Amino acid sequence: MKKFVFCAALFAAITFAACSDDDESNLPATEANIVGTWQIVHVEGYWENPRYGDKETWSEDYPDVDDEGWEYWTYTFDERGTGTYTEYYNGESSGSWKFSYSISGKILTISDEDEGGIDRFRIDKLTKSQLVLFARSSYDYGDWEEETTTYKRIK
Repeated sequence: MKKFVFCAALFAAITFAACSDDDESNLPATEANIVGTWQIVHVEGYWENPRYGDKETWSEDYPDVDDEGWEYWTYTFDERGTGTYTEYYNGESSGSWKFSYSISGKILTISDEDEGGIDRFRIDKLTKSQLVLFARSSYDYGDWEEETTTYKRIK
């Protein structure tokens, strides 16, 4: 009887472990898979200036709540290679900007149509419900910043 209970428990454990949630499987980094609205949930990173030995780190959950209220932002990607970046304050839109985007390999390039700026992100994770972007920026004085931002799909 002990062997039967052990075998039944082992079978159940293997069955549950083998059944992965399709929602959390990594998807190919393509325009078709990124279409939707993504809301920030977490950002972490650091800024470093090795010349002076300065380093600053951060880790923040969103919506970010402070004495003034709470804020977050979203990216909406459409199937035409365009989208909208929207900032929210206390649940209401406080501004939005149009952009165009493309994906090559795991690199997401966003071109701001209003300002003419270009941002590049490495797609570290893309599932039906989660998008994780990594960016590294260099500055004039030898300092740099690395940041990993996690989004959840809301539409």
